[in-house]
Amino acid sequence: MGLAFNDLCELNDVGIKDVSLMMHNTTAEHLRSMLPWIAAERRDAFEAYIRVHSIQATAALKNRPLVAIFLPFQSGRSLFEGLYQVAGVEALPARDIYSDPAYREIATTYGDTQSDPDRNTELYDVQEAFQFAPLSALSDFRGRVVVGRPGGRNYLRVAKNTNLETFEISERPMMEMPPTDWREHVRGDSGVTVELRARNPASFRFSILQLVAPTDDIESVVEVENNWKMRLDNIAHGLNLS
Repeated sequence: MGLAFNDLCELNDVGIKDVSLMMHNTTAEHLRSMLPWIAAERRDAFEAYIRVHSIQATAALKNRPLVAIFLPFQSGRSLFEGLYQVAGVEALPARDIYSDPAYREIATTYGDTQSDPDRNTELYDVQEAFQFAPLSALSDFRGRVVVGRPGGRNYLRVAKNTNLETFEISERPMMEMPPTDWREHVRGDSGVTVELRARNPASFRFSILQLVAPTDDIESVVEVENNWKMRLDNIAHGLNLS
């Protein structure tokens, strides 16, 4: 058996008895694919996402001072996001927690209904909200370590009782925006190009209208895209709905 995540902790002077494992495994498909990018580029949304947990997970998180966070990656595997100190936990009115606009964005843009503010303020009067402080320990491995995901439904584990086999340690972080799949645009009844569902993809033809730099931020890329939509008028005369 190769290097385990616990071995990596011990080699970097992190005592595994102090570590909980937060193995995110959301069933919201779009959020699953986007979580590594959200963690890297949208810290406001990511910090909101990891702030509140189920009653059982909340109790488990309080038991240890450190938590290692993992994100869905490839099938049956998870990507190490970082090691954090559990810096605090506070019981707050649910309406105060979910007044953060990041929760509605996670629910509507990324399809995570469990983050929906209306749902949660109806279910809860008060929830315990965590504060996590990122640690320098293992920070060089952030986004680079791929481990096997343990079986079972619990996403909160105890590190010393969980053997996470390491499958890969990449040379660079793997938290970039996932490549666009045309099927994402036609998913459900309101995809932005939902009429593509009636087309045969075998006959698709593509043209590159403009190259953008790989270092451009997402806002700049969206601005370029919207500029071409306006110039081609492809909302009125094409398949884009927005």
